[in-house]
Amino acid sequence: MCVERTHRFLMALVIGIGAFLVHQGNIFGQYIIWFVVGMLAVYGITNFCPSVCLMKKAGLKGCCDKADEHQEG
Repeated sequence: MCVERTHRFLMALVIGIGAFLVHQGNIFGQYIIWFVVGMLAVYGITNFCPSVCLMKKAGLKGCCDKADEHQEG
């Protein structure tokens, strides 16, 4: 998987967990959801997201990088 798809999957997972917690009556779920919303806003404005940086350092490549590799080979 590439960084962008992994990042989207993790966002969906965390928001889903937050929504489940809210549904169960746990106030902590709202904090999780608002944290993800805030980080998405920062990522959209500055193009910086700590989780994306960590995934790149872990060795995941961007989706565009993988498409370029398939075209060259």
